[in-house]
Amino acid sequence: MTALSSVDFCLPKHITPEIFLRDYWQKKPLVIP
Repeated sequence: MTALSSVDFCLPKHITPEIFLRDYWQKKPLVIP
């Protein structure tokens, strides 16, 4: 899960990767083949 670790490192302390990803994908759905 290095991607989540990288995202978490770049985010403010009060934002968890789960919250970020949830909000992000609600706005910009990704199509994964």
